[in-house]
Amino acid sequence: MRVVFNILAEQAVATLLEELFDQQELRQFVYFLPTPENDRLAKELPPPETVSLSEFIYHLIRALQRRGMLDDRFFEHLIQERPIRSKDIRPIQALFTAARRDRRHAVDETSRFDSSDDELRDLAFRFFTRAGHAPRTEAPSQLRVDHNLVVLAENNPPNATDAFLLGRALMARERGYFVHRGPLSERVQELLDQLRVQGHPIAPVSLAVMRSAIDDDACTRVLHELNVIHFEQQNLFEQKNAIRDRRFFFGRERLLTSVGDALARGDAVLLTGLRKAGKTSFLHILRQHMVGHPWHHVDLQRFDAHADDWPLTVARELVTTIDRWGREHYRGDWPWTDGAADAALHAVSQLHPALEQRRRWLNARGHRLRPVLVLDEGERVFPRNGEAEVVRKLISAGALRAHSQGSSPWLSILAADLRPTLSTSNVLPGGATNPFYEFFQIIPIELLTRDEIAHMTVSIGRAMGVKHVEDAFVTQLHAFSGGHPGLARTAAAEAYRCAADRERLDFADWQKALGNLHRSGISDRFFKQNIWSPMTALERQILQWLHAQGNRGVWDQVPTALQDREVWAELVGQGVLRFSEEQSGTQVREMYTIAMAGLVHWLDRQPAGQHSKPRSADRSSEPSWAKGTSP
Repeated sequence: MRVVFNILAEQAVATLLEELFDQQELRQFVYFLPTPENDRLAKELPPPETVSLSEFIYHLIRALQRRGMLDDRFFEHLIQERPIRSKDIRPIQALFTAARRDRRHAVDETSRFDSSDDELRDLAFRFFTRAGHAPRTEAPSQLRVDHNLVVLAENNPPNATDAFLLGRALMARERGYFVHRGPLSERVQELLDQLRVQGHPIAPVSLAVMRSAIDDDACTRVLHELNVIHFEQQNLFEQKNAIRDRRFFFGRERLLTSVGDALARGDAVLLTGLRKAGKTSFLHILRQHMVGHPWHHVDLQRFDAHADDWPLTVARELVTTIDRWGREHYRGDWPWTDGAADAALHAVSQLHPALEQRRRWLNARGHRLRPVLVLDEGERVFPRNGEAEVVRKLISAGALRAHSQGSSPWLSILAADLRPTLSTSNVLPGGATNPFYEFFQIIPIELLTRDEIAHMTVSIGRAMGVKHVEDAFVTQLHAFSGGHPGLARTAAAEAYRCAADRERLDFADWQKALGNLHRSGISDRFFKQNIWSPMTALERQILQWLHAQGNRGVWDQVPTALQDREVWAELVGQGVLRFSEEQSGTQVREMYTIAMAGLVHWLDRQPAGQHSKPRSADRSSEPSWAKGTSP
């Protein structure tokens, strides 16, 4: 039996009735149903004062099902009562009508899956096959990958009907993939979450994810990550790797648009932000927004800036990526074979003719989209004093800049780093000039707002059956993390592990989680490795001074040695400090505070000699979460 389909369809009817009627109106609606059974049905339902509206609807649906009254006449009468909602009622009516025709094969799949969807089917076949799991066809809109069902959504973007049909197709305790075009609405995501809670984990796979994975030769890696998150991981708050699934990406929607538009114009962009704050995840999601562009992502951490000729390696890899993309899209017409880049490029200076040849070939065929080169962790190759060889290599890499400037730039460069040094430092050690000075448009990756942390917590929690997240829990989570997504998810994961009731997260769960994070050393390691260790000496001194002032300070009182506006602005941009202006008489005071309460508590527990002025033992200035009291 397709039990899951029936459950989802009944839930859809229940939600609809709750939106359309209060209890008295619904009782009147039932009484006037055009059937001789309606009088007996009305008497069978519980009295008005004994149940809530949702409980009444539950009993009503069960009674209608028993009497065979949840039929076309019911839905037509519903449309007569609420004609303005007919567009919401019709899809649910169609599902019940189909279910009555044939419980096992309720819908003629061929009739609702036409040739216009061949692209989605073709991409699904190529994606799963290249990931090492060749699918087989079960129906025009259904595939089978190993033991997992693959359902291709009919609508673009997918709607509730697509989700209901997915649930209907699943057998008992079966899991599957939901292949779709366009973004998932909140309603569709809720239905997929319901399936997961009922024992049917679903991995959404968008057309953009498949296209980008095929173009980047990353199908195996992407499918593995989707399987781990959706099929194997029990605590979805845990985040061990950068995110590729849009389902777990929160906030920063406008940033995706602005950065994507800048790259499409040929502008160079430098993203800055704290470690584990989501820079690489942002790059993965941005890549899905720029399907159609050849895309080469270089993690500069894999290079030894002293020993490796990284500019030449990057140049060869970039051309190789463009060639692989060209063979994927133009098949046998693409004139360059595998290995052509290694054979042709023996110096970075040879990159220009190689790119120009490919640009002209593509332009002649109407393709104008620029390749995107992503340079992640740029500071790993930025020279320090005494590193003459590193300076030479960075100057050599300046050849990349020539292809993204001029009257007709063809290459878009996107860099990501902790701070904007790659673009703001002019003179290199030894007096050389930085070829990337003022080259990039600098855009900070801001930390999440309280509302975004709330959305993240509620949305991920819902997928695990969490029905209620207490407001105090969200408040403490945001205060502790300052909106840092990696830290917030780590703390939320611990709270979910020790929750007394897996259907809610409250302040008591937060207190237990905070104690566990401190006792295990998880929070200490996070602040040391991701906040404190990457800081410069001046940044640490600024933080120590603010901490000694009670975690907030006025600019006029900042010691002269610490008054570097650029450094303070970077700390604000990273989200470590918060800036505000306060009126004091006729003057406006510039106020700075440490934005992460967890970082304040970490500083409290460091050896006194590490601070410019040790904190007193008085805890009156500590936040409520550190004292273990409810706000």
